[in-house]
Formats: sequence, structure tokens, C-alpha cells
Amino acid sequence: MSLTTLFPIIYGGLAVNLKETPLFPLGWVKYISPYRYINEALMYNEFDDSEKWGELGPKVLDKFGYDIGMWPSIIILGSLVVIF
Repeated sequence: MSLTTLFPIIYGGLAVNLKETPLFPLGWVKYISPYRYINEALMYNEFDDSEKWGELGPKVLDKFGYDIGMWPSIIILGSLVVIF
């Protein structure tokens, strides 16, 4: 069981930068990793507030490579739950 969850956790966006992962051999795992969409929704929930963070919020989201958004991430996560 640990091998099946190891790569989705690694490619979820906290251990490996999503912008810098090549698609071959394991970069495609980030598209089916539920951890990526959980992390992205939480990061957008925290750092998308321009009144609280100002210019720092978009820089943090860009640094980690998150570009989908909070609600699309939640919808994709729900779709993955139904598919899995």
C-alpha cells in the first residue's frame, strides 16, 4: 500500500515543484494525485486573499506551480473520488 501512495504524495506539490516535473517517467502522476488538488485548494484558500497578503500571495502560488484555482481543484477532486 505504501508504494501506491508514495508517488501521489511526492508529486502532490509540496515535495516536488509542479512546474519543474518532467512528464517522463513519473511526471504524469501529478494529474491523478488527489494530494495535488487538496494542496492547491488549500493554498488558494490561504493565499488568494489580496487584502491579507498583497503581492506576496500570487508569488507564493506561482512559486509552487499552482495554476488551476480553488473551485476547479475541488471539482476535480470530487471527480477523482467518483472515478476511483
